[in-house]
Amino acid sequence: MWQSERLQSADPLSALIFRVVISEFGRDLRGARVLEVGCGSGRISIGMAESGAEITLLDYSSEALLTARTQLAHRAVNAELVCGSMFQLPFQDGRYDLVWNAGVLEHYGERDQKTALSEMLRVCAVGGSIITLNPSSRAYLYRAGKYIEERLGKWKYGYEQPVASLAPVLHALGIARVREFTVGFYEQFTFLRAVPMIRFFAHHFAAWGRVHWPALQTRGGYLLATVFRKPAAAEHAPVVHALA
Repeated sequence: MWQSERLQSADPLSALIFRVVISEFGRDLRGARVLEVGCGSGRISIGMAESGAEITLLDYSSEALLTARTQLAHRAVNAELVCGSMFQLPFQDGRYDLVWNAGVLEHYGERDQKTALSEMLRVCAVGGSIITLNPSSRAYLYRAGKYIEERLGKWKYGYEQPVASLAPVLHALGIARVREFTVGFYEQFTFLRAVPMIRFFAHHFAAWGRVHWPALQTRGGYLLATVFRKPAAAEHAPVVHALA
């Protein structure tokens, strides 16, 4: 299922997110209609396009879309680029088979998260998948690194609130079945960079661990993955089953 050699050799976090998204989607990407909401450089979705998906990249930043356009040209694949807001997606209902993002919702409060997820749900086809990955509140190494950088004035990601669960938000939207789990234990070590000695140890331990202790990746991982499918209207119910 791993088709993108460029992503395989990319940074470990992008490669991990790619694997999680296509695994949870659970279908052949060829011909699948995919929307990334808050795409940034778009490199992960572009990897999906290399596997045959029809991708749309949305971001409110024209600079991000320019970067994505450069990536598309370099990798010789096509995509629809749209400058717009995730709070009012400019797409018709049910257009996409997969709607996803990573590292976006943690920058907003619960009210905005609900609006964004509602829009992602709206543009997803019945039976399609919505997947979002966000920093986990149980990723304690990431949180320690974030705290240190904030204290030193070196934190460069703005407001960012780690997510315990999106179940309460999805409950309010009437979604009945949700799968939640964490991934990326070793990716947390990237945030322990403010102290040189810790940075040296963290880098080498993470590289060793990915090879020799891969099972740890799902124990208190950096990212909380939230996965659900769009049900038919009659299947909506105000119950959420969250699996840690």
